Amino acid sequence: MTAYIDHYSIGIEGDPERDPHPHIRLWTAALGLLLDDAAKYWLEKPLRLSGQLEEGQEAFDDVVSCGPMLRQCCQWLEWDPEWITERFVAWCGCNDL
Repeated sequence: MTAYIDHYSIGIEGDPERDPHPHIRLWTAALGLLLDDAAKYWLEKPLRLSGQLEEGQEAFDDVVSCGPMLRQCCQWLEWDPEWITERFVAWCGCNDL
């Protein structure tokens, strides 16, 4: 699986593989997949604009609006979902195609 976003570039730190709590690994992985789907949707702008790419739109919309999927992941990780939204939107601005 290819990661479309470097999670460290938006400030998510920590090593989920070394965390002793399985639920931390689970929710960190879920958040990573959500961010990867949202980033892929953003980076595939030509396909998105032509209507050929719908996959990832829900993830993108959720992340940029600080929606329920992002909030759920962050609640279990005790992270600030609004901060992640701000960082992701800033990342999108730096990667405006």
